[in-house]
Amino acid sequence: IKVQMFGKSNQTVSVKIDRDGTISLPELGPLAVSGQTFAQLQQQITRVIKQKTIGVDVSVTMGAMRTMQVFIVGEVGQPGAYNVNALTTITQALIASGGINTSGSLRDIQLKRKGEVVARFDLYDLLIKGDASKDVRLSAGDTLFIPLHHNRVSVSGQVTRAAVYEYQDTMTITELLDLAGGAQPQAYLSQVSLRRSNQNGVQQYTLDLSTKAGQQFQVESGDEIRLNAVSSSLKNAIAVRGEVVRQGALKFTPGMTIRDAIGSIDEGLKASADLNYALLVRQINQQ
Repeated sequence: IKVQMFGKSNQTVSVKIDRDGTISLPELGPLAVSGQTFAQLQQQITRVIKQKTIGVDVSVTMGAMRTMQVFIVGEVGQPGAYNVNALTTITQALIASGGINTSGSLRDIQLKRKGEVVARFDLYDLLIKGDASKDVRLSAGDTLFIPLHHNRVSVSGQVTRAAVYEYQDTMTITELLDLAGGAQPQAYLSQVSLRRSNQNGVQQYTLDLSTKAGQQFQVESGDEIRLNAVSSSLKNAIAVRGEVVRQGALKFTPGMTIRDAIGSIDEGLKASADLNYALLVRQINQQ
């Protein structure tokens, strides 16, 4: 801790917090500071110095932090022993080790202390929800273990975040789409394609996500889900083209006439329009 005193007397000292949780200030003796936040420590040191030294202002800042050794093993870029500062958290340690490999689990990161798992961290909470409440600080001698992933499914097509997602125990297709940011507006939810590979070969499923049974369908590891787009052809519509003022599609209503589609001759047609010749094309069916 760096303590700067100025005013009646000017002095700058650097003190270290001992193993018993005290610091020794010159001419003021030992001061117990363990178990406090840095803001509380600032207030305590400032209060003690001002009580015992008249006419002195105090500035308290943090100096160098102690280092400690932790072990990062498993499916990371560079496993091994790392010297980190005392405020390092799980995610900061993962960044220092080069990140998690593609074979590693993002949802079951284990913090081990003296051979026991003291915390589990789901990286999806941070990446998708922005929740860092379980990103705990490490202690000296801790082991951060990243196991192999177990369950993964892929989702593609008309979703917000098409990617490969990992799940822990069980997952419905609705929960998967929530992870993927939801279906896009043009997704055709009545026919969702799911391809599953197992010991029986490759099986094809077609799910109707407009029904409760389709929404509660349980996915399995290795499934490939694809959401296709709806048809781009217009339904119950007519198209107006050519020498008209307003081209485009119009909604068809029973009893509709050509006048309803183009308007009056003066307002609906351009001056270059041939009033003696027009085409009306009608598709009866695909043949």
